[in-house]
Amino acid sequence: MSYAPEVIADASGKWVGNTLRFATEGEARFYVLDLARRWTRVDDTRVVESADDVTARIVNNEMQHWDSSTRCNRCHAPLSRESNGTCECGGLIEETGWGSK
Repeated sequence: MSYAPEVIADASGKWVGNTLRFATEGEARFYVLDLARRWTRVDDTRVVESADDVTARIVNNEMQHWDSSTRCNRCHAPLSRESNGTCECGGLIEETGWGSK
């Protein structure tokens, strides 16, 4: 489960979002309120639960996204967010997978 930020940003009244998914409701709320401050027209904001995987997080008030191209330095296998710095082959992850916006 994750949390998706959404906005109403035009006269249609339709809720729209993007592919960013956060682990906590608070992170998603932080992001969507920051987005609303940067855009010229946002009529409303909300955060909804999602079945999607987490794709972003907030660290030190900055959004970071998951880089799915992160690979093991030994076997070059793609790595998941749950890998915790090591691969099944015993190789190490050179990048954490999380990058700045």
